[in-house]
Amino acid sequence: MSAGRLGAVGDWMQSQVESKRVPGAVMLIVRNGQVAYFEAVGQQDPVHGTPMSKDSISRIYSMTKPMTSVVAMMLVEEGKLQLDAPLSRFLLAFATMKVGVERKDPATGAKTLESVGTLRPITVHDLLRHTSGITYGVFGDSAVERLYRAAQIGLHGDFTNAELADRVAALPLQNQPGTAWEYGFSTDVLGRVLEVVEGQTLGTIMRRRLFAPLGMKDTGFGLP
Repeated sequence: MSAGRLGAVGDWMQSQVESKRVPGAVMLIVRNGQVAYFEAVGQQDPVHGTPMSKDSISRIYSMTKPMTSVVAMMLVEEGKLQLDAPLSRFLLAFATMKVGVERKDPATGAKTLESVGTLRPITVHDLLRHTSGITYGVFGDSAVERLYRAAQIGLHGDFTNAELADRVAALPLQNQPGTAWEYGFSTDVLGRVLEVVEGQTLGTIMRRRLFAPLGMKDTGFGLP
């Protein structure tokens, strides 16, 4: 790899810190099993001036999605989970889901939200590919998304995967299952499905199936 271009990577990272777009960052580039670039810039704690280090622990947020999906496919390979299985087989609260459809009065322009039945059940496959109709409620302003925001799920509050799934099931879907890609809580609900199938918490499942075998000793749902 080009030493000059790798140096430009470091310059770009430093520029992001200096422009205050990020307090700090770590970048690792591996090619053919060999580390080509590994540097840390900026601070991990700007308040106390703690510098960023190569082993600083960071939140990975939605990168837990592929991890959850990998575990799901492990269970599919083992015959414990089927892609075409209805979600309600594992989580009964999703058995009678409704889809929120906005209607506009042509005379007054007033909008109302109508709940209609689903044309087919949500499947495990839908959860994996974000076609369940479940949304987040943060990227748009539809009537359904406003209901999600009002319910204050997601980053608001401290509750289990089971409680999160129940809260999602109580809300209407943004789309009919299988008809549209919608970024949302699908993978969170899938995580609850894994808990039901395995009889363990998602953190325990990931540690047993992914983190421990791969030597990811610093990865988990809490600080090590």
